[in-house]
Amino acid sequence: MGTLRLGTLDEPQLEVPAPLVAGSVAELRCRVPDSCPRQRPRVRWEGTRELPEVAESERREDEAGAASVVSRLRFRPRREDGGRRLGCHVTLPNSTLEFRAGVELDVQYEPQVLEVSGPSEALEGSQVDFGCSAEGLPPPLLTWFRGPQVLREEPGVASLPLHLAQVSPQDSGTYTCVAENRHGRHNRSLELHVAYAPRPPVLNGTLWVLAGEQVSLTCGALSHPAPIVTLARGRRVVATAVYEPQVRLELPAASPEDAGEYLCTAEKKASGSPAVTPVTPPGGRDPEPRPLQARWLRGAVGRWALGVGEGPGAPPEPAPPPKPARGPPEEPPEYAEIRVK
Repeated sequence: MGTLRLGTLDEPQLEVPAPLVAGSVAELRCRVPDSCPRQRPRVRWEGTRELPEVAESERREDEAGAASVVSRLRFRPRREDGGRRLGCHVTLPNSTLEFRAGVELDVQYEPQVLEVSGPSEALEGSQVDFGCSAEGLPPPLLTWFRGPQVLREEPGVASLPLHLAQVSPQDSGTYTCVAENRHGRHNRSLELHVAYAPRPPVLNGTLWVLAGEQVSLTCGALSHPAPIVTLARGRRVVATAVYEPQVRLELPAASPEDAGEYLCTAEKKASGSPAVTPVTPPGGRDPEPRPLQARWLRGAVGRWALGVGEGPGAPPEPAPPPKPARGPPEEPPEYAEIRVK
């Protein structure tokens, strides 16, 4: 840390540590030659009225045969004290002579993020703009993070925007603006949730079983907010989940009457949708079981699986082009057919 000296050898010398740091104790010294014992100088500090924690002291020093009076001013500067003018006023007894030395305080301080702005939710494919403003001296380095990833940074600026041209579900997360300089760092964060339509539903379970065996079907789809997932056999809804990622159907003991085609659908959340209570399988059975064969279908694209076994359904396939409609296209449902031997 350097020292700034003002004045000449014949006048008061004002010693100021450079720079001053807000919150840390600072000490200014006013050094005055004292060559005449009968006219010992008197030192008075000016501009200290509103300074916090002010303390003054004085002592006489001799260096290489040259005597001087040193007056010390201790205080704890604040941010708002930057630019304040301080000085020492020296008078001599029985004399009209007076001397002054002054300085304008340079107070540096740690940065502060004043504001972060941006939406908390956005639709998939839309653009998003975030804003961050901060202050500090020296001017801070501003950085935008998503989690640990650095997205953008700029040194010595008061504000830093962040533009996302086309958001996807992977852009959901915590966005943090960090301001830092040599005296410290500060940050503020916000959360972004990217809403997207339900992805193609997935129906997992047993393709076909022996009579009396347990059957388990899981129907699910990803979206934000969580979709309404429905599992139906023919036209009959057998299970549904409201704003949950999946629904599960358990048949403790399968019979030939349980054979049939099961349909898994996922719908996006609609404003004001009433709550739906899950429906258990009804007592009635489909009168005719179909041929002994497992079949998986997705939209207009079919995939056949012969034989027996358990495991996931057909791997995802590209959704067919949507038909013209006023609203956004819905994802096609997934079908599964259970056969009981």
